[in-house]
Amino acid sequence: MEGRDLAAARSALHEALDRYEALEDSEGVGYVLVAVARLLVPTDPELAARALGASNTALASVGATLEAVEEHVRGVAEAHLRTILDEATFAAELAEGAGQSWDGWVLIARTSLQGA
Repeated sequence: MEGRDLAAARSALHEALDRYEALEDSEGVGYVLVAVARLLVPTDPELAARALGASNTALASVGATLEAVEEHVRGVAEAHLRTILDEATFAAELAEGAGQSWDGWVLIARTSLQGA
């Protein structure tokens, strides 16, 4: 993704995160984390893996699962991460993200959007 497309995506995700945070919507934050993880794969794979781990926990906390499109996005991100990171690093970063709670999920999403 380049230039305006990336800026537009980041802007839309910031707006969505602000709304989901105001609503304390864990499912919505989980979806944002999946999207930002995919954006971060080429530039910050460790943070991308952390975002995926956080998304798993955010969604599981409310019994939610990803819709097919977002599941595909998540799968693509994970497949790319597994080619970039060694298995130990991928697992550690995923676990770090998964170990977070609400404040950690939002922080990871905000940090991810700054770097995306």
